[in-house]
Amino acid sequence: MPSAIANVAPQGGPASSIPNPKQLGQEEFLKLLITQLKSQDPMKPVEDTAFIAQMAQFSSLNQMQALNKSFETFNRNQADAQQLQTMASSAALIGKVVYAGPDMPNRSMGTIQEIRRVDGDLKVVLRGVDRDGNTFTDRAFPLGQVQQIGMAPEEVERFQKEVETRMAIAAATSGTSL
Repeated sequence: MPSAIANVAPQGGPASSIPNPKQLGQEEFLKLLITQLKSQDPMKPVEDTAFIAQMAQFSSLNQMQALNKSFETFNRNQADAQQLQTMASSAALIGKVVYAGPDMPNRSMGTIQEIRRVDGDLKVVLRGVDRDGNTFTDRAFPLGQVQQIGMAPEEVERFQKEVETRMAIAAATSGTSL
């Protein structure tokens, strides 16, 4: 049995001016229902079951739209949570010496000063030297362009001192000089 709403033309226009079902909201549905009631043949009124079926369909449509909005919100929240997690784990990079840039010839080297969110993307802010030897203090690179993470300069110094100390102790205990 065809839907009674599909057979009714809204006032002032042909049946083709019925809104797209994707854009059909509660207000449009009620307008169509009122138009249907006004246009029905009094000798052959639409049965109550047809109205109930139409209301059930509309209710289902509203529930599906609400569910879609819930999923969209959930997906946005998941993406935000994932980015926050990435940002938190990236915080461990602060103070590390890295190479960053779109490709090998255009890389810059520097120490990561901070992690920023710029236009929704995570960026590392470097203080360092570009490929031409020019120094900079606040240049942001996308997190994905960070390459060859090294130790922080303080860690390099501490490591070198520890190696020298161990070598000196080893030389002293074996009786040989450096």
